[in-house]
Amino acid sequence: MRKRVGSIVLAGAVAFGGMLLTPGIAHASSEESRFTSLTNHERSSRGLRTLTVKSDLVSIARRHSQEMANSGGIYHNDNLANEVSGDWTELGENVGKGPTVDAIHRAFMDSAPHRANILRSSYNQVGIGTVIRVDYIYVTEVFAKRGSTPTVVRRTVSRPRTTVRRAAAPRAKPKPKPLVEAPRTVVVLVQLLGLDATRVDPITGAALGI
Repeated sequence: MRKRVGSIVLAGAVAFGGMLLTPGIAHASSEESRFTSLTNHERSSRGLRTLTVKSDLVSIARRHSQEMANSGGIYHNDNLANEVSGDWTELGENVGKGPTVDAIHRAFMDSAPHRANILRSSYNQVGIGTVIRVDYIYVTEVFAKRGSTPTVVRRTVSRPRTTVRRAAAPRAKPKPKPLVEAPRTVVVLVQLLGLDATRVDPITGAALGI
């Protein structure tokens, strides 16, 4: 049985500036098509194969963009690995918010993690979902390396993490060692006991022959 190791690479960005959009909430297929066109142009211009649009990935992307639009923020889909079906080995996700498709795409390409997802040579499928709310486009781009033959697999999800350097905890001061008085020599005692003796036991100090 063939095993598969899968990974997910996530990236999010916000693009500002540009023209305002028509108020309302709607999935915009023209915006989705524009994102797909820009993405495939970036790939083909570098000699990479273009991505095939898959309807199930589009549905996942649209649903997540709708959730982001409802909240007004951008964040990643923590359940992406479970929502994407089939024989996938790699997944990637870009999420963004901005006034125009081109502005968001430029922000993606100016960011190393987003650009890496767009240009990852192993990906062969994509699904892009957009939602328009008032002045902004919310977009989710789902990338996949996926085969056509389902198989039983072991999946491993890898996500980039923010490294936080914690200040080193101050070292505890060593506790002062209890003062142990050095044992006193018995030589003085032996001498005192033997002052009036002609002989002294060298071990016990007992006077001998007084």
